[in-house]
Parts: sequence; structure tokens; C-alpha cells
Amino acid sequence: MQRGFFKIWYKVDKSRSWSRGLEYRGLMASILQHHDLKYLSHFHGHEIPVGSIAVVVSAWAMEIGIDRLKLTRMLNTLAGDNFITVQNMNNRFCMITVVNYNRYQTQIDDDAQPMNDQRPTDDTTDEQTPIREKDNIYSDNFLEFATAYQKYQTKTHGAKAPKPSNRLYRRGAETVGQLIKIDGFEFGYIRDVLFWAQKDEFWQSKLLSLSSLRKKTKGAEGLMKFQNVAVAYDAQRHSHGSSPQITTDASAVYGRKLG
Repeated sequence: MQRGFFKIWYKVDKSRSWSRGLEYRGLMASILQHHDLKYLSHFHGHEIPVGSIAVVVSAWAMEIGIDRLKLTRMLNTLAGDNFITVQNMNNRFCMITVVNYNRYQTQIDDDAQPMNDQRPTDDTTDEQTPIREKDNIYSDNFLEFATAYQKYQTKTHGAKAPKPSNRLYRRGAETVGQLIKIDGFEFGYIRDVLFWAQKDEFWQSKLLSLSSLRKKTKGAEGLMKFQNVAVAYDAQRHSHGSSPQITTDASAVYGRKLG
């Protein structure tokens, strides 16, 4: 089982919501530790984004041992404190969103990594390597791209590709964001390189997971996997002049343009 945690700063005692007493503190902790809060999910056909949970208030009240009307009142109070937002979804359920959700999340520090640096290295497990909060960049556009990319890999490579999951898609989106924010690549260029690689005889089976793109390769250069792919892409593009005979249009791969 993957362990994890969320942050509660010492300065939380200055929070209006926290000052309301033990019941409110318990409700805040229940929301923050909710399993579905960390993943993109769906409920009754509605997409529930990361940082949000879907609840049927009456059922949730029974689960956590509190009167439904009291729970509704407490949720509205937390919303008034700007700790959460509460959205009624067609009177079928409520979507609770934690305001500034990322501020409550953190990753394992270096001293909490497995001993002897036994970190995952292959495409199927690299998605579980933590991304530090300060390096995290995320958008729905990246998530859409990562989801389409991984589904294509699964369709093309079957069991050799990582098992599809919301976590895999999010990790891929975060990695794409890092390539942009930290490494300075443009989103359009990243897509062109990856679309080309999916059709390249050598690279098509070596990029099964987006989350492995920033992994450093062995050798004197110490380049990231994406940099090695980009070098090959640029070399072929230049060898064919300004109009390379390669696929760079997303619609040719996914049936529609992304981004």
C-alpha cells in the first residue's frame, strides 16, 4: 500500500475554521484525508477533479457519525470560512472542493526514500516516484494530453504498457508540466516529439509511461530520456529539411487535436 500524508501547519491555530473546536477540526481532517481527494474521479457521470470529493450528505453523515442537518450546517460554515466550496450537483450529490488544495499536500523528503536509493526505474513503476510540491505544475490541458497518450499506449502495446489509472494520468500530466516549467521545453514541441516517437521503430516501445520522461539515462551526457528522444527527432527533422516526413499532428494519432 502506498503511504502518504497531508500537511497541517503549526500556524493552523490561527485559522478561523480550526478555532471552531474539535468537531470542525475532525471534519477538516476527514475531508483532507479522503482517498478520492487525490485523484481525478467520476461520480454519477460527473467528473470530480483532483482536490474535490463527491458526497451524498445523508450517507456521509451516517458514515462519520453526525446528524445530517448538523453536517450540512458545518460544511456551510467551512465554506463561509473559505476552507472549502460546496456545490449542489442537480440535487443528486454535493461536490466539496478544498480551496488551495495543493497547499495541504507534500511529498516524502529525501531521508524518507527507500534505503540504498532503491527507487523505481522502469516505465511501469516510475509513475510512483514522488514529485516535490515546488516542482509541481499541473493543468487540465496536460491531463487531457497525458490521458490520451496513455490510453493510446495501452491500446497499442497492451499489457506491456502501464495499467491505466487516474494516478498514472496525473503523474504524466505533472511530468509534462515539469518539462515545461523546469526544463524549458514548449508544450507544442513536447507533443510533436512524442507523437513522432509513437511511430518510430526504435522509440515506440520505450516511452510507455510519460512519467519516465525526466529520468536520467546512463552515460557521460546524463541526458533525460525525453532529451534523447528529442535529439533523435531533431536529427530526422533536419535530415528531411524544414518539412519532415513524420507525423506531428495529434489528430493523426488520437483522431483530434489536443491543446
